Amino acid sequence: MHQTFNIQATRDIPAGEEVSINYLPEHGQVREQRVAKLEEGYGFTCKCPACNIDTKEGQEVEERRKDMQRIIKKTKALFADSTSPTETTSAGYGADGMQETLPNILSSEEQQQVDALRVMPDKDRQIWLRNRELEVLNAMIAMYQAEGIVGREVASIYYHVAILQQSTGSYEAAVATADAGLKLEESCLGTDHPAYSEALTFVESIKKMPLAAARFR
Repeated sequence: MHQTFNIQATRDIPAGEEVSINYLPEHGQVREQRVAKLEEGYGFTCKCPACNIDTKEGQEVEERRKDMQRIIKKTKALFADSTSPTETTSAGYGADGMQETLPNILSSEEQQQVDALRVMPDKDRQIWLRNRELEVLNAMIAMYQAEGIVGREVASIYYHVAILQQSTGSYEAAVATADAGLKLEESCLGTDHPAYSEALTFVESIKKMPLAAARFR
């Protein structure tokens, strides 16, 4: 079955310049994870600026992504452990394939937070977890911005943040965030792509929400 790519240029491309694509979905993976998938799936060792940790740029990318992985792992542990009726100890698997446990990745302060979340009223716990999710997603967006990554995967994060902001009543912030995601869609797809039309419909629904909320005040 033939597969095609829809590619939208975001700048002028000189004749003879190589046009390259990202082989992997952008999920903030560290070098070890990316290299392993590329070697297994495509049979080559990547030497792009992000994967070349002999350079300052590559080292900075790797440190940002390792920090992000730690934040995500801790957040998953907080979510899983604080919402479970019985205490759990598994925090999933690390980049090395070895199972990790909560005591290995949560500080004593974070473990105290888990204990506090367990006894919180359900509504308060959900608000705390939603705010934590917003913090993590905004940190991920900041990481991508620092690396100049503007793919559609990043746009989807903006949309998810917009939905969370909307749920907290932060309508102006939700509209601004959704618009930022739409601009990424436009740069990746152009305005004549069906997926852009779907994204535009979503953003317009976000913009209508403040008007609907105002009518019920």
